[in-house]
Amino acid sequence: MRANKAGGRKIRQGLLMGWLAVLLLGVCLPVAAEPQKLRVAYHSQTVPYSYMDDNGTGSGFLLELTAWLAQQCGYEAEFVPYDTHSSCRMALLTGDVDAIIGNKNLLGDETLFQSMEPIVSSSLCLVVTADQAKALAGNQDYSSFRAVYEYGTVMPLFLYSLHARQYISCSVQEDILIALRSGRAEIAIMDNESCMFLMQQPEYKDGYAVLRRDMGTVDYTLILQKGNQFLANQLSRAIIDAQTGGIYEEIADRWLANRAAETQLKLHRLWVSLGIVVAGALVVILFITWMNRLLSSKVTEKTAELATANKLLDEKVLALENDSRLRRTILENSPSGMVAFDAEERVTLINQAALRMQGLSSVPEDCRIRDLPLWNRLLEKLSEQVLSSSSAPPGQSHEISLTVDSQQKKYRCALIRGASDSGEECILSAEDITDEEQERQKLFEQEKNLYLNRFVAGIAHEIKNPLMSIRTAASLLRDNPSDQEFQEAVAYFVPEEVDRINQLVEGLVHYARPVKGEQSVFEIRPLIEECMYLIELAAKKWSIRYSMDLESDLFVQAHRDRLKQSLLNIIMNSLESMEERLTARPQETLGLTIRAFAEEEYVTILVRDEGMGMSEQAIRDCLDPFYTTKERGTGLGLTLVRQYLDENGGKLSIDSREGEFTQVTLQMRRIPNDEAQHPGGR
Repeated sequence: MRANKAGGRKIRQGLLMGWLAVLLLGVCLPVAAEPQKLRVAYHSQTVPYSYMDDNGTGSGFLLELTAWLAQQCGYEAEFVPYDTHSSCRMALLTGDVDAIIGNKNLLGDETLFQSMEPIVSSSLCLVVTADQAKALAGNQDYSSFRAVYEYGTVMPLFLYSLHARQYISCSVQEDILIALRSGRAEIAIMDNESCMFLMQQPEYKDGYAVLRRDMGTVDYTLILQKGNQFLANQLSRAIIDAQTGGIYEEIADRWLANRAAETQLKLHRLWVSLGIVVAGALVVILFITWMNRLLSSKVTEKTAELATANKLLDEKVLALENDSRLRRTILENSPSGMVAFDAEERVTLINQAALRMQGLSSVPEDCRIRDLPLWNRLLEKLSEQVLSSSSAPPGQSHEISLTVDSQQKKYRCALIRGASDSGEECILSAEDITDEEQERQKLFEQEKNLYLNRFVAGIAHEIKNPLMSIRTAASLLRDNPSDQEFQEAVAYFVPEEVDRINQLVEGLVHYARPVKGEQSVFEIRPLIEECMYLIELAAKKWSIRYSMDLESDLFVQAHRDRLKQSLLNIIMNSLESMEERLTARPQETLGLTIRAFAEEEYVTILVRDEGMGMSEQAIRDCLDPFYTTKERGTGLGLTLVRQYLDENGGKLSIDSREGEFTQVTLQMRRIPNDEAQHPGGR
């Protein structure tokens, strides 16, 4: 019995020792460790860099290269697709992923994220539909076009300099081409590699054309959380290994069309060079000495050309890389204040000039434009003029007056609107022009006072002469009350002098307060023909030949009677000048020419006579009030003509040579025939 118990106790001790041995063996044996995951977020529709293919699998240059980089660092890359760039940033911020593949411009808050050096840089190109390619080729003015671009690829300063009529931002590259095809935009700014990739697809192959490939650069890289320097160092070393070991070029040639084309070009050049070498070798056999020298000189020449080309290429790449940094620096150091804000009025960017205008050194992180009193008031002033008008040209400047610290200030402001993933964004720029305006007003007052002095002196001189004549006649009448002949002379003379004063006063009234009335659209030719009676009468009395060349369908909008009176005044001046010359030389025959023709957006009326002509000083003075060479003239005729044309957007110019000719040219804006014939549709 005791033996059985002792045997059972030994068996239990043996089993326990066996289990302990197995446990110890399990602890001591090495366990195959699984590689650590590197979770990487990417935008799922950024071809050819990172996107979801038709099978729902992540593809693209950056995904393939990042997988290789992760493997080199001892990680297994796990790619997580997102529909928007903001979702990628949020995933990195919350720790759902370790890195982001994306555009460096989308880095966001630099206190939360850090970016690697650019892995790949691409140029931006200008894309239009195939139907518009021929019409827009060589066009550099985009002020009348609507532009579409991918959010984050184009810097705000570039959009400001483009001066497009409207901007549309898309977060998906295919939506850019769709916007062009649907007519929502006329021009598009795209990543060149993305454009080439999409245009290889059947649905986009023949519908679009690339006009320019020099619109800027966009950089793609890996974005990490701020402070994750260990991972950043690992990835930086892996990138260098990929670039020096040939892996980078191998992957790039599979995905990037431009790099593949460059590789083909290098291979082509290599084959050409080999062909030249082989041909040279065959020729050397026959002409060993002479051909050896020639080959050496050719090789030297080609090497120099290749070195020059490589140097230029390096300079171009460096310029493209620095372009985005330069634009941001220009914006920050612009002398004009600039504030960028989103649809919720949150300030996203404010430069140093704007801070100085507000009297601040910095603004809080969640600052809104209403928290900046000066900029809020400027925005309110602009709101009715710009924000409420969808047809207002982007970037149009406006002058705004404000009272700041009990001082009257004047600012030149402009507002640019755009769009992003988060909604509408605006840039408000302002420049203090108070000193400039005060100086301009001072000069204006000086000129006005000078002109007023001359004007008053002219009035006094013109009215004084007839008044003195009337006073003299009245005095003589008192001394000769019974002289019938003298009384008749006074009765004739005094009304004539009064009429002269009345004519002068009427001219002054017209000059100071232009005749108002309803403007109408009418044809110029019939109006000029109505003035022919003056010319026909003069031709019968004097040796005057005249010719008229009047185009039809020349319409203007003006006061018809006022324009006719202006034209009669000019024709009368021409006839009187020719009569004066013919009085001295009656044997001559002088000519008068009247032409009316279309010249760009103007209707031009030209009156040329072969009269006395004018000196250079007379040409400069003839448009001043009260300047006249006539014995009974008021000197207001041409002044009123010029004033009338200025009020109606027209132009008056005079060309003359003393003793030879005088040519007066009137220009008024032309009304298109369809608008003139259907005025209700204007």
